[in-house]
Amino acid sequence: MKRVVRILTGLLAVLAIALVVCVFLALIGWPVSQERLTELLSAARRMPNVLLTVSAALLLAAIGVFTLYALYAERFSKQTAAIIEHNAMGETSVSFSALAELANGVAKSRPDVKDCKTSVSSTGDRVRISVRVVTAPTVSLLELTYALQNAISARVLEVCGTPIGSVDVRVDQTDAEQKHARVN
Repeated sequence: MKRVVRILTGLLAVLAIALVVCVFLALIGWPVSQERLTELLSAARRMPNVLLTVSAALLLAAIGVFTLYALYAERFSKQTAAIIEHNAMGETSVSFSALAELANGVAKSRPDVKDCKTSVSSTGDRVRISVRVVTAPTVSLLELTYALQNAISARVLEVCGTPIGSVDVRVDQTDAEQKHARVN
């Protein structure tokens, strides 16, 4: 529902800007010549209604542009820290890189994880941790991924208190031993 409201508001803002452009084109008469522009300016001095229309159109355009900015500015802002707490003295936050290092430490503490890379992003007020691991081919991948998800979310919650949206574990490859060439 929220997405539909945003789309409709964005369309309304675009319509307002298009209406402003049409009003200006109608006022100055398209195509514009120097004589027509001079005539328009001299007529505007005599007609306060034209000035009122122009100022209303400018106000409408400003509202349209501001609405579009307000709708889509949030999408382009990049969050780099998770907020832990707001209190009277200020705000406490932890950077995504610190959360990634914490998750890396948990993953690398397991003996069956050979290597790992972690990235952290936000989904609303929660963080999303993505871990890519390399493991031995003999390890149960289902058990490993489940154990990593639980251990990472528990550790981040214990240390920071940051609400976890998800912990995604991806096994990139297994660290398979190289097979020797067969000699006949």
